[in-house]
Amino acid sequence: MASFVEKILQNAGMMEKKLINEKLELLTKKLTELEAEIYQLVKTKYISYYPCLEASESLCQRVQDINNEIYSLEQKIKQESNLFSVNSEFCTLNQELVNSKQIFSGLQYLVDINDLLQTAKETTSHGSLTEAANALNKLESYFKTNLGQQKEKITILKTLEVNFKIQKATLETVVCTQWSDSIKWISSSDSEFKVLTLSIATDKNLKDVVHGLQACHILERHMKKFAENFQKLVLPLVLEEPELAIESKSASSSRELRLKTPNSKKGSVDCVGEEQMYKTVFANLLLVLEHLNSMLLKIDFQQKDEFQQGSDQTLMNWLGEEVASSFLDSLKQTVLAKAIPSNIKDLDGFRSVIDATQILQDKLLTLGFLQLHDQSLMTYVQNINMLFANKKSQTIIEKARDLMTSNLFESLAVNDTRPLSELPPLSSGPLKAIVPENVLSENTFKMPKCNISQNIDTLVQLAYETMCEATGSEECAIQMFYSVRSMFEMFCHVVPTHHAHSLKTVPQLAALHHNNCMYIAHHLMTMGHQFAPKLPREYSVTFVDLIQQIRKNGIDVMIAQVQRQKDLLMEYLDGAEGFSNLETESNIEKAKKSVGQVVFQLEHLKKIWKPVLPINNYKKALGQLIKSVVTRVVDSVIALEDIAQDASQRILELLTSLEKVCGECLTSPGEVASVELTRHCQSWPRFTELKLVLNSSLTNIADRWAEGKGPLASAFTAMELKKLIRALFQNTERRGNLLALIK
Repeated sequence: MASFVEKILQNAGMMEKKLINEKLELLTKKLTELEAEIYQLVKTKYISYYPCLEASESLCQRVQDINNEIYSLEQKIKQESNLFSVNSEFCTLNQELVNSKQIFSGLQYLVDINDLLQTAKETTSHGSLTEAANALNKLESYFKTNLGQQKEKITILKTLEVNFKIQKATLETVVCTQWSDSIKWISSSDSEFKVLTLSIATDKNLKDVVHGLQACHILERHMKKFAENFQKLVLPLVLEEPELAIESKSASSSRELRLKTPNSKKGSVDCVGEEQMYKTVFANLLLVLEHLNSMLLKIDFQQKDEFQQGSDQTLMNWLGEEVASSFLDSLKQTVLAKAIPSNIKDLDGFRSVIDATQILQDKLLTLGFLQLHDQSLMTYVQNINMLFANKKSQTIIEKARDLMTSNLFESLAVNDTRPLSELPPLSSGPLKAIVPENVLSENTFKMPKCNISQNIDTLVQLAYETMCEATGSEECAIQMFYSVRSMFEMFCHVVPTHHAHSLKTVPQLAALHHNNCMYIAHHLMTMGHQFAPKLPREYSVTFVDLIQQIRKNGIDVMIAQVQRQKDLLMEYLDGAEGFSNLETESNIEKAKKSVGQVVFQLEHLKKIWKPVLPINNYKKALGQLIKSVVTRVVDSVIALEDIAQDASQRILELLTSLEKVCGECLTSPGEVASVELTRHCQSWPRFTELKLVLNSSLTNIADRWAEGKGPLASAFTAMELKKLIRALFQNTERRGNLLALIK
């Protein structure tokens, strides 16, 4: 019985195997025919470029039918192979089916590529740019699929790849053209206005264009260009033009955003006021962004799938990522910085700026121009103490520099009645009378009478005003204190450098600079102690360390000027040629001219220095110059080997005129010229004794020598006097006796 059943099953299996084998042979034949037809279709369509739409559709249907047959046959072989797994023939049939499926997968691959190429071409021509881009992206992934050996057998694949690249380039050209035709920047002007117009087309599907650009991976390039134009053309108008007029107009096929600015900018900022300009800028910025958002930037650029999954990123978000950072920096520097108060009493009014900035930031977040994490605007305005201190410091330094680099010749007098202009009180309460144990002189810490530059007086007043403001704000106090220090440190470098030529060539300016330095140092001695009780105790509030540097600055300039005047006087005296040979008219004229130049220069220095310098400094400077002149004149006369009587009289006349001017230079009403000259010019006794010798007899000379104890002996050495006597007097017995007495 068992053997009978086995025979029946065996016969049935053989029949089934035969049937499957026949179907496989038929399937293989169909695949071979289909392969040839698909190859011919692709060649005809993509190489010969003949239209073959009906053939394409017929082949697609046949591919689907064969796919169904393969599936049915595969299921039957699986069922039979489960019953007769030991039969090797079914294994062979199964392998043949696998080979057929591989061939079919290659054919299906070509059919899918053909369908996608056809879809991309049709959707591009119909203007469905997003659908076309998606088809090409899917097609690109097909070309990246690993088909193994099948890929090498599909010889037509390179042609399909070339066609794909052509389709992709065509789509990119179309979508870029659509974008450029849809968005246009137009600049124009007339006699009254400059107009910037942004035109957005409304007769095109901008959303499809944007999605097409994004699917083609070129949206970023176009948005960067849009952001560059926005940053270069729009934002400067918003930030810098308070009279900006913003208009939005709709036409049949477009919407326009117009930004109009007047050609004439006279008073444009003044009419708004720098500190209130932020209101106009904020309003204009929001208006521009709201118009742009409604016209274009509200479009989301990420496509959503069939389940509405995807990003809600809009073009406004993209624009913000591109320009927000640099724009906010400009907004802070050009608008908000101007809204910061310049006086500490106006700090409370800055609250309105903070509130307006908060509203602006909230609206920018709502529009998507800013990200939630970007709080830089509020961080900036909320740090008002630092902002005020920085602006105040910058203002102080800028104003100080302007004062230092401007004209220093305009001067004013400093005396007991006007040591400095009135300053605000440091204490609000009543002053306490303090009786010192030891009464100091009334002249203690008094600035001597002199002239200083008006600008330097303003500079010192600025320092006092700033220090007074510093006492009113503990948070800003130290920074403002260091700003004042920086101001005086800058003085030591800016003034000598900027006015270097004038300080060298103009004696009056050198004297004023000397006084300016002494005036500043005079106030710095007490300024730190004056304000220290009102400033934070943990800091050392002092300016004393700057005093020596500032004083040295003024002294060095004055010493250099005195040396220059000395060199000039010596140059004039060179023209006298040592006062030799004054018997001739030409030499007499040279000597007169030389002494006349010296006299003129001394009178000139008296005229410009005496009203400016403190009297002691003036006399010291003139005394040094007179000493140099007198020493040179006396040494020149002593060096002469022969002085005729007429020559000695002419020399005496020149010395007398010089003595008169020197006396006038060093004396004030009520003072004795000889006393002041002797006090401030060490060489003056030699000068007066030389005059006496030139106009004296041998007897008078002997009396004034007084055996080396007279005034003549204190002015000249024995050798100098002997040489002078030999030059003035003839060789006689009396001269010989006198020379013998002089030892």
